[in-house]
Amino acid sequence: MANLAYLQNFESIGSAVLYGICSTSMAFANKTIITSYSFDFPFFIMACQMMLCILFLETLRINSIVFIPKYSMKLDFGFILCFIIQVVTGVLLNYSLFLCTAKNSALTTSLVGVLKSILQTVIGFFTFGGVKFNSLNIFGISLNMFGGIMYSYAKYNERLKSNALNNVKPI
Repeated sequence: MANLAYLQNFESIGSAVLYGICSTSMAFANKTIITSYSFDFPFFIMACQMMLCILFLETLRINSIVFIPKYSMKLDFGFILCFIIQVVTGVLLNYSLFLCTAKNSALTTSLVGVLKSILQTVIGFFTFGGVKFNSLNIFGISLNMFGGIMYSYAKYNERLKSNALNNVKPI
């Protein structure tokens, strides 16, 4: 029983770390493709990323590495409406990420990501429940938010100093 709890904990932490690494590297890869190669087709990049994700997950499912339950289509109007809203929101989120990355720096996208995470955490904490409202949780969430803000602020100041040094004209 202890091994099962350890394995579930390891899978939870591992999946969170993998998500963080993948989302960060995807933002930088997208920025590199868009700026370095002047590739101004974000919908094509998104479509390729989605197809590769589906192929990757299907390969894992076929080889019994992950279990993905079979999907049964529900013809309920409420379900279809929620599903369409979910898809449109996902497309808008991905497009806004590409637009932010293409029009701004990767640092700006990171700053916006920190603000989004703060808003997500606060709304999720009060909306979806499942988390006990106690001082330890509040302290952990506050520490996480404070660390994200301080990191973003430090990187922002570092960039400002770098730009100031680059803009100095010789006498």
